[in-house]
Amino acid sequence: MLTKYLKDVIFSMATFFLLVISVNIMLFPDTPGFLGLNPHPYLIVVLLMSGRFGLKEGLLAALLASIILSVYVFLENQPYFSWSLLVEKSFLLSIISYFLAALIVGEMRGFNKSYERTLRHENIELKEERTRLKEQLEIVTEIKEELENRIIGQEETVHSLYQSIKALETLNEKQFYQALTQLTARFTGATKVSLYMINYSQDSIQRVAQYGWPDEEGAQKKFPLYEDVFGLVLKFNRMLTIKEISDDSEHLSIWEKCSHKAYAYVPISMASVIVGILTVDDIPFLKLNISTIRILALIAELAVPALKNIIKYQDLQEMVKIDPITELLKYDSFVSVAEVEFKKTVRYQLDFSLLFVEVTGLMQIKNRYGHDVHIEALKWISRKLQQALRSIDIIGLGPQACQFVLALPVTNMEGMLAVIDRIKKLEKCAADAPQWCKYLHLYYGTASYHPSLDSLDSMIKLAQNSLKLNKAFKLRTKSSKKLRDKKDELGTVSGVKA
Repeated sequence: MLTKYLKDVIFSMATFFLLVISVNIMLFPDTPGFLGLNPHPYLIVVLLMSGRFGLKEGLLAALLASIILSVYVFLENQPYFSWSLLVEKSFLLSIISYFLAALIVGEMRGFNKSYERTLRHENIELKEERTRLKEQLEIVTEIKEELENRIIGQEETVHSLYQSIKALETLNEKQFYQALTQLTARFTGATKVSLYMINYSQDSIQRVAQYGWPDEEGAQKKFPLYEDVFGLVLKFNRMLTIKEISDDSEHLSIWEKCSHKAYAYVPISMASVIVGILTVDDIPFLKLNISTIRILALIAELAVPALKNIIKYQDLQEMVKIDPITELLKYDSFVSVAEVEFKKTVRYQLDFSLLFVEVTGLMQIKNRYGHDVHIEALKWISRKLQQALRSIDIIGLGPQACQFVLALPVTNMEGMLAVIDRIKKLEKCAADAPQWCKYLHLYYGTASYHPSLDSLDSMIKLAQNSLKLNKAFKLRTKSSKKLRDKKDELGTVSGVKA
């Protein structure tokens, strides 16, 4: 099937040759085929075809002109035609001029066509670039307008949110919990929201309010505190979103297994203690953005004054995990606080030491003097340990009974030995030392930070091993001394030793 271009070539060539032949017949009937003329008029057709289309079309026109001219020579010399007529000088000059013109003009046209194609291609690229820049400009303009609207909206949102949460302070406990979930859904666009409050005494977290959930979904209201994603929130003490969870394969695995999946976990803190967790259980994809996360953080912050009216001081003290007898941090709480100091040590390459103190003899005191004296002995020991420390040092109960653990920031091994010496002096020279003090014996386990220790757990294990070795050595030394004393006594009685 002929293409549009091929049709144009055929039509142009036919038109040019018919025009020249028509001129020949009408104006020069006596010289058919313009025989004898040089340059030959058919050269015009070759020039036109070469100049318009290029080399191939020009050569085709030259070939056709040669054939037509040969036909006229054959017809004009009948019946005396001889092949020698085709090699005459005038005939050959015409044929050569056709092909030479087609070659020169065709090459020039080919170069021009190539340049035109280059310019056309560049023009298309420029148009595409212009279209792309136009689209980008439209996107940037839309973003600018959206940001302006969002900034205005956020200013209005913050003001409205503050007023709304301020109004919650007049509600009772149950009303406040439910209103807080509704408020969160309203300002974030979430479709499902839950609020959990922490009970540290039972190591559990309780769902106290929900929004957007059917009633049967709230059947199981209590969950283990340090398991699932709640444990991660307590560990990091900051908001966790599904993006941060999915970035860590271990955290994602925990999230997939838990029964209370959410897209955002927002801790509510009082006095640096997490007292509750607000969760966004379901939210449209596009609404979980930076603005929403900021609003969630603001809700958690603004909710604290209202919570202070609900949570009593005693409850907060229990949440901090203070031992009621010794008034020292319980072990889990101590580890959390010491972890912060350890991270500072690693970040700034500071000194840091751990000291484990194990006290023996408390059971003898309890058996001999009773439970009250045993409690008084625990309080006395905790006071003496606190007196030996600085204000920046941290002290808490150890992981086992009758153990204490001390975290000493910015303290190397020599400084820690000085602390041990102070404890020993206070123990021996205390003016208020009661008579049962003679039953007490203290054993020490030490560990100082080194870059090879990559976690606080490593230091704790090192200090515990040190405590075991120190205790075993002292007990072995005491046993050896008793054995020598017994031998000396036996030797004296038998007359071996005078």
